[in-house]
Amino acid sequence: MVGRAFVAVCIISAMSACSGASKPERVSCTRKYGLVISDRSHDSLRSAIDKTNLILSQSVSFQLYDALRTPAQSNDRESVPVYLIEVDPPGKHGPAFIPRNERCILLDAQQVADIRIVFSAGAKGATKRLPDEWYIVLTLLHESGHLSNNESGSMREETRFGDSSFNTAQNSVKIREMLADDFAAKQLRDALGDKANPQRAEAALLGALTVSVVNMNFVVYRVETDTSLSRPVQTYFDTGYSHENLELRTLRMSAVLSPERFGPILEQYEESRRRHENTR
Repeated sequence: MVGRAFVAVCIISAMSACSGASKPERVSCTRKYGLVISDRSHDSLRSAIDKTNLILSQSVSFQLYDALRTPAQSNDRESVPVYLIEVDPPGKHGPAFIPRNERCILLDAQQVADIRIVFSAGAKGATKRLPDEWYIVLTLLHESGHLSNNESGSMREETRFGDSSFNTAQNSVKIREMLADDFAAKQLRDALGDKANPQRAEAALLGALTVSVVNMNFVVYRVETDTSLSRPVQTYFDTGYSHENLELRTLRMSAVLSPERFGPILEQYEESRRRHENTR
């Protein structure tokens, strides 16, 4: 692992020297954590970065770029590099994270390759209806929320709060993740109403559709596995101490995008979650 990481850093340094411009963030975002840059295909990632930048409003002070394929943008907005890296074991930090005190986004290559499975949270079916890049867009919008809130070090931190058994515990890390989701949903909502930029509105529509598809996947899964539509108690719980469960998170995003339709559904879910707080 260390040898491969050293080679990756050397390659990046050589690329920077050839370009005639020093880009220290390309080294520090990977070297600090001994991470290995992936050589997997970038097609879906590049497309997702372009669509994320299209959705982000002009009031956001930065744009994203593929650190190994695309030069940083030369405009008045900060350019934040996105890296595809190999993580051992895959999923250790979730699909994406931001190293402490850095302004970059690191994507787990294996999690990106399995992005539909990541967003299905164990259910199967509806996630197959959209291309992978749209799940990556949601991931990048979420991480952009951390950057916009001037947060870093968003690696999973379960060990700070206890084991990863079912829980509904609230803590500062979950709140931080909730605010990043809220940022993503509000960026989509803002873009949906952008009549002056049809391309941005179209991108946001597909982003919002992806959130709805994830919500639908949980319903489809329960219909297929339980004809009574009853929910196992554990579906209301979080399986760790760094993030709330995916159904609750996407319901909250949907409620931002469509309050009249999803607001009541979210209220019902949260009430059931409170009712089962002392149940295991």
